[in-house]
Amino acid sequence: MGLSEVISTTLADFACTTSINGLCNVGYSKSKLRKTIWMIIFITLSGYTITLLVDNVNQYLKFDVVTTTMLSHSPGQYFPGISICNQNK
Repeated sequence: MGLSEVISTTLADFACTTSINGLCNVGYSKSKLRKTIWMIIFITLSGYTITLLVDNVNQYLKFDVVTTTMLSHSPGQYFPGISICNQNK
């Protein structure tokens, strides 16, 4: 058994047992035409997903991060008044 046969059988087993829907459909297709169509659909939609992911990351990184911290020391701190109400008659 040659290297190309090992690779092809490994990829075929992976395609049939994976939970990735597009590849699963490629693995279960019987005719070459259906395998080709499912592979084109899978590659196209995977490329579109990667394009949208890169676009979202670039849009996120486009905005600057603005963080300012100001420390101020005061001589005293205001403490609110407390009133205790007795509910007993």
